[in-house]
Amino acid sequence: MRAAIAQDTQAVRRGTCRATILDPYLPFIRDTLVQYPRLRATRLFEMVRGRGYPGSVVQLRRLVHTPRAIGPITSITLDQMGQGIVLVLSLFVFRDRFEQGVASFSNLIGAGGLGVLAGIATVGMLEQRFSKERIVAGSFVIGGITLIAVGVYITPVSVLVASFAVGLTFAWKKIPVDTLVQESLPDGYRGRVPRP
Repeated sequence: MRAAIAQDTQAVRRGTCRATILDPYLPFIRDTLVQYPRLRATRLFEMVRGRGYPGSVVQLRRLVHTPRAIGPITSITLDQMGQGIVLVLSLFVFRDRFEQGVASFSNLIGAGGLGVLAGIATVGMLEQRFSKERIVAGSFVIGGITLIAVGVYITPVSVLVASFAVGLTFAWKKIPVDTLVQESLPDGYRGRVPRP
């Protein structure tokens, strides 16, 4: 029995991440890569070695060659700004064109919320069939086409459909983008390394 417990304990230890000699230099490396995103690993190695890093260039190469998360972060940021603009415009359309009161705004928000819930419920099925990048791109296309179509023929119902579509495609973009960002950063770089 002791052997089984010892073996089980060793298996748990194997799965945990340990601190590396690069850890104390990660804030400097992160700041430097943000300022100079095309910096080569060898140049960064010289800079970190000047600060006392005793290791080799191999760990730095691994860190520098990790795919950057800037693309997914930028796309979701622009999407959220666009959603805010669409929401404000929709509120003005409901108020001015349809002469609706505050209650109509809650319908607009509710339609968007239902869209988000539907997106959360269906994004898993999409991820089984398509790559995350394709889901994000397709969501931009679907959302854009819906908004253009509603812009041509604006009615109270079509604005609610647009709100639903914006919520739906938001979830289809946000969840894969969050996953892409998490996958593109090593554990030590994002500060989520479990310690023994």
